[in-house]
Amino acid sequence: MVGRGIVSLISILFLVTSAPGQTSTDTKLIVTALGATPYQSLLFSVDTKNGVVTTLFNDPQGNFLGLGMDSDNVGYVVAYEGKSVAGLHFLAQKGASTSIVQTERKLNPEAKFNCVNLTSEGAWVVGTGIAQGAGRIRSLIPGDGSFHDIDNFPGYEVSCFLIERTRARFILALNGQDGVVCSYDPYIISSRSILASGLGRITDLIQDPDSGGYLVSTRDKKAPILYVGAQSRDSVVKTFTFPISLFPTGTGVDALALDTRNDSGGKRNLWVLVSDRLYRIEWQAATRTLVFPSPVIKYTLPTKQPTAMIMEGDRDFLLTSNKPDKKKPEAILSLRLGPLFKDQTYYLGASLAVQPGIVLARGRMINLAPDPLFFMSLTGQLPMMFEEFTGSTGPTGEVTGRITGPKGWERVLKGLPIYIAGIVIDPAVPGRVRTVTNTVGLILF
Repeated sequence: MVGRGIVSLISILFLVTSAPGQTSTDTKLIVTALGATPYQSLLFSVDTKNGVVTTLFNDPQGNFLGLGMDSDNVGYVVAYEGKSVAGLHFLAQKGASTSIVQTERKLNPEAKFNCVNLTSEGAWVVGTGIAQGAGRIRSLIPGDGSFHDIDNFPGYEVSCFLIERTRARFILALNGQDGVVCSYDPYIISSRSILASGLGRITDLIQDPDSGGYLVSTRDKKAPILYVGAQSRDSVVKTFTFPISLFPTGTGVDALALDTRNDSGGKRNLWVLVSDRLYRIEWQAATRTLVFPSPVIKYTLPTKQPTAMIMEGDRDFLLTSNKPDKKKPEAILSLRLGPLFKDQTYYLGASLAVQPGIVLARGRMINLAPDPLFFMSLTGQLPMMFEEFTGSTGPTGEVTGRITGPKGWERVLKGLPIYIAGIVIDPAVPGRVRTVTNTVGLILF
């Protein structure tokens, strides 16, 4: 008999196809910018509903150049450059202001830190400028005060990067004589793959969760925003220009942010930062087009030197806190979304493949195959294998699940990757799917 869990989930995944569009009242943008004096930086919060700007942090210790959410999806992490050091500031919310709660520094006179992000294994990775002929990606493991080189890119600086949602590859934006977007798997030798090259100077890179491709902003006034396909074999590079009535002299773009919590008729709000102006336009994933509503909502920031921008609470990684070993074939799964996702219903699922994937309501996709393991992970038929795969995110927006390799299954599952992903449900948003997690792969035996 099919359990209640899978009936509920299937109805959400396949049957709910219409709901009025709306924007979450919790949606905010976080922006870093340079201050008026050398090595002064600012961190702002922008309410996307009314444009109210709140200064969260004013730091005289260095230039904030990159920005991400912390591992709890509540505070912020900035890559900064000081007079003699480059490193990370870990910022935490404290009432109406933000304070430094921990600083990891590394004497690093040869290269500035341009960007920062968190891997699915909980390590911080930064991208650097060119030093000794090459830009680098460096890692900072929790509890370790030193950065370690992962790889270098001769002739190019690592300007920005993200963690790809499906297989946790790095997607890098490199700037040298031209702009290049490439994928990179730190666990596989010679895994670099060029997705697009010959671009203008890249300023930001974000992933569209619906199509899997990437939106790229550049300084090229003729191509300020581009769409790049997710695979090297998918050579799609689509260029967008802005209406002359909106940008009469043309412009380059400083940063982008896509509101994944908003979906109005298949369109998502895309925020475009140009100097001190913040514009809201729309991204149509199904047709891969930009839509310019009339009028375009425009907010003004108290700075003309922005350096980075993200959506608050934008991390939806399904993190693994440990890796299975032969003695104990199990893994702890940690879904850490933060208070913005509190008290929501969640479902986790597992499968033996990420393709062809399952199309969700309103064209979104979860990267799991609808195979027998997928259905068994949802029906409760294997309680000894899947624990806490459905429930509530609770008051903190955090979930801990467990996947265990059952005794006697070594011969069946040995060497086979099992993929896990999940969704969070919110009846107030279109299609009821509040967010779709990235996909992680585990080998139990």
